[in-house]
Amino acid sequence: MGRASFTYLDHSIERSNAGVYITDLSAANFDAVNLLVDDLVTAIGNVTLGLLVRDQRIATITKVAPVPPADEGAQRENKWLVHASDDVTALSVTFELPCANPVGQILGNTDFMDLGVGTDGETLKSAIEAVARSNVGNTVTVTSIEYVGRNI
Repeated sequence: MGRASFTYLDHSIERSNAGVYITDLSAANFDAVNLLVDDLVTAIGNVTLGLLVRDQRIATITKVAPVPPADEGAQRENKWLVHASDDVTALSVTFELPCANPVGQILGNTDFMDLGVGTDGETLKSAIEAVARSNVGNTVTVTSIEYVGRNI
Protein backbone atom coordinates (compact mmCIF):
# COMPACT_ATOMS: atom_id res chain seq x y z
CA MET A 1 0.00 0.00 0.00
CA GLY A 2 1.28 3.44 -0.86
CA ARG A 3 1.49 6.48 1.37
CA ALA A 4 1.59 10.20 0.80
CA SER A 5 3.13 12.30 3.57
CA PHE A 6 3.38 16.06 3.82
CA THR A 7 5.34 18.33 6.16
CA TYR A 8 4.17 21.88 6.82
CA LEU A 9 5.98 24.82 8.39
CA ASP A 10 4.11 27.22 10.66
CA HIS A 11 4.79 30.90 11.33
CA SER A 12 7.04 30.01 14.30
CA ILE A 13 9.19 27.81 12.03
CA GLU A 14 7.82 24.62 13.64
CA ARG A 15 7.09 21.58 11.51
CA SER A 16 4.03 19.34 11.52
CA ASN A 17 3.20 16.28 9.44
CA ALA A 18 0.13 14.91 7.75
CA GLY A 19 -0.19 11.72 5.73
CA VAL A 20 -2.64 9.25 4.23
CA TYR A 21 -2.44 5.76 2.80
CA ILE A 22 -2.97 5.69 -0.95
CA THR A 23 -3.44 3.14 -3.69
CA ASP A 24 -0.31 1.15 -4.51
CA LEU A 25 1.69 2.90 -7.19
CA SER A 26 2.57 0.96 -10.33
CA ALA A 27 3.79 1.83 -13.80
CA ALA A 28 0.18 1.59 -14.99
CA ASN A 29 -1.30 4.05 -12.48
CA PHE A 30 1.67 6.21 -11.46
CA ASP A 31 0.60 9.35 -13.34
CA ALA A 32 -3.07 9.05 -12.37
CA VAL A 33 -2.38 8.50 -8.66
CA ASN A 34 0.14 11.35 -8.58
CA LEU A 35 -2.46 13.68 -10.11
CA LEU A 36 -4.90 12.65 -7.37
CA VAL A 37 -2.27 13.33 -4.70
CA ASP A 38 -1.56 16.72 -6.36
CA ASP A 39 -5.29 17.50 -6.03
CA LEU A 40 -5.14 16.51 -2.34
CA VAL A 41 -2.14 18.82 -1.76
CA THR A 42 -4.04 21.68 -3.41
CA ALA A 43 -7.18 20.98 -1.37
CA ILE A 44 -5.19 20.91 1.89
CA GLY A 45 -3.51 24.19 0.86
CA ASN A 46 -6.95 25.79 0.48
CA VAL A 47 -7.86 25.14 4.14
CA THR A 48 -4.53 25.58 5.94
CA LEU A 49 -2.11 28.46 6.47
CA GLY A 50 1.13 26.50 6.81
CA LEU A 51 3.75 26.28 4.11
CA LEU A 52 4.31 22.91 2.45
CA VAL A 53 8.01 22.13 2.90
CA ARG A 54 8.06 18.40 2.11
CA ASP A 55 5.93 16.23 -0.14
CA GLN A 56 6.74 12.53 0.16
CA ARG A 57 5.25 9.77 -1.96
CA ILE A 58 6.25 6.17 -2.43
CA ALA A 59 8.38 7.03 -5.45
CA THR A 60 9.00 10.75 -5.05
CA ILE A 61 10.30 12.99 -2.26
CA THR A 62 10.34 16.72 -2.95
CA LYS A 63 11.85 19.18 -0.47
CA VAL A 64 10.83 22.81 -0.68
CA ALA A 65 12.88 25.72 0.71
CA PRO A 66 12.03 26.29 4.42
CA VAL A 67 10.73 29.86 4.40
CA PRO A 68 8.08 30.42 7.08
CA PRO A 69 4.61 31.55 6.00
CA ALA A 70 3.93 35.27 6.43
CA ASP A 71 0.56 34.76 8.15
CA GLU A 72 1.01 34.73 11.95
CA GLY A 73 -2.06 32.49 12.18
CA ALA A 74 -0.11 29.68 10.52
CA GLN A 75 0.51 27.65 13.68
CA ARG A 76 0.96 23.88 13.72
CA GLU A 77 -1.19 23.61 16.84
CA ASN A 78 -4.27 24.69 14.86
CA LYS A 79 -5.39 21.58 13.01
CA TRP A 80 -8.09 20.09 10.87
CA LEU A 81 -9.00 16.67 12.30
CA VAL A 82 -10.34 14.60 9.42
CA HIS A 83 -12.84 11.91 10.40
CA ALA A 84 -13.46 9.18 7.83
CA SER A 85 -14.80 5.66 7.65
CA ASP A 86 -13.38 2.62 5.86
CA ASP A 87 -15.89 1.82 3.09
CA VAL A 88 -15.58 -1.95 3.65
CA THR A 89 -14.96 -2.47 7.37
CA ALA A 90 -16.61 0.77 8.61
CA LEU A 91 -13.66 1.24 10.95
CA SER A 92 -12.77 4.80 11.89
CA VAL A 93 -9.95 6.58 10.07
CA THR A 94 -8.57 9.88 11.36
CA PHE A 95 -5.66 12.12 10.50
CA GLU A 96 -4.72 15.74 11.09
CA LEU A 97 -3.77 18.61 8.78
CA PRO A 98 -1.56 21.26 10.45
CA CYS A 99 -1.80 25.06 10.31
CA ALA A 100 -5.58 25.10 9.79
CA ASN A 101 -7.14 28.25 8.38
CA PRO A 102 -10.70 28.35 9.79
CA VAL A 103 -11.61 31.73 8.26
CA GLY A 104 -14.72 31.24 6.15
CA GLN A 105 -14.53 27.46 6.53
CA ILE A 106 -16.58 26.75 9.69
CA LEU A 107 -20.30 25.99 9.88
CA GLY A 108 -22.10 28.45 12.15
CA ASN A 109 -21.84 27.77 15.90
CA THR A 110 -19.73 24.61 15.40
CA ASP A 111 -16.09 23.56 15.09
CA PHE A 112 -16.77 21.66 11.84
CA MET A 113 -15.73 22.57 8.32
CA ASP A 114 -18.47 23.31 5.83
CA LEU A 115 -18.40 20.39 3.35
CA GLY A 116 -21.28 21.78 1.28
CA VAL A 117 -21.38 22.14 -2.48
CA GLY A 118 -18.94 24.70 -3.86
CA THR A 119 -16.85 25.05 -0.69
CA ASP A 120 -13.16 24.43 -0.06
CA GLY A 121 -14.39 21.75 2.32
CA GLU A 122 -16.15 19.91 -0.48
CA THR A 123 -13.00 20.12 -2.60
CA LEU A 124 -10.86 18.76 0.25
CA LYS A 125 -13.35 15.96 1.00
CA SER A 126 -13.42 14.91 -2.65
CA ALA A 127 -9.63 15.01 -2.95
CA ILE A 128 -9.20 12.89 0.18
CA GLU A 129 -11.78 10.33 -0.93
CA ALA A 130 -10.19 10.09 -4.39
CA VAL A 131 -6.76 9.09 -3.12
CA ALA A 132 -6.77 8.16 0.59
CA ARG A 133 -7.01 4.59 1.84
CA SER A 134 -7.55 3.04 5.26
CA ASN A 135 -4.68 1.25 6.94
CA VAL A 136 -5.91 -2.00 5.33
CA GLY A 137 -6.10 -0.49 1.85
CA ASN A 138 -9.83 0.18 1.43
CA THR A 139 -11.34 3.40 0.13
CA VAL A 140 -12.67 5.84 2.73
CA THR A 141 -15.55 8.27 3.07
CA VAL A 142 -14.94 11.54 4.91
CA THR A 143 -17.66 12.01 7.54
CA SER A 144 -16.50 15.35 9.00
CA ILE A 145 -13.54 17.69 9.31
CA GLU A 146 -13.17 19.37 12.70
CA TYR A 147 -11.15 22.44 13.71
CA VAL A 148 -9.06 21.50 16.76
CA GLY A 149 -6.13 22.83 18.73
CA ARG A 150 -3.30 20.59 19.82
CA ASN A 151 -0.45 20.97 22.28
CA ILE A 152 2.52 19.32 20.57
